[in-house]
Amino acid sequence: MTFGLPKVGHLIAPGPDYTGELRIVDISIPKDLVEEQKIETHLLEEHDIRNWLSVTRGRNTHKGDYGHLLVIAGSIGKTGAAAMACEAALRMGAGLVTLEYRRASIPSWK
Repeated sequence: MTFGLPKVGHLIAPGPDYTGELRIVDISIPKDLVEEQKIETHLLEEHDIRNWLSVTRGRNTHKGDYGHLLVIAGSIGKTGAAAMACEAALRMGAGLVTLEYRRASIPSWK
């Protein structure tokens, strides 16, 4: 199921192999708007991403120079995704990552 219009990933390989039966849910996008506008697409490839991530940090910088990300995640018994999101953000270059969670979701370690 997708909302509004099919997405490029549903239509080009390997997407159709994973999509199965595609159902498009109407979210009231005006038909004339879709028909009149040229919807542009751009496929991100590995070299695009590498160029964005190739920035090296200066020797005289601080974590505050690279942004602060707040991750609000986690529920009882399901904290793995929250931890992975935080670790991924740090690996991608966030200067500081703070996890906000419901205390009841984190087991107490003794």
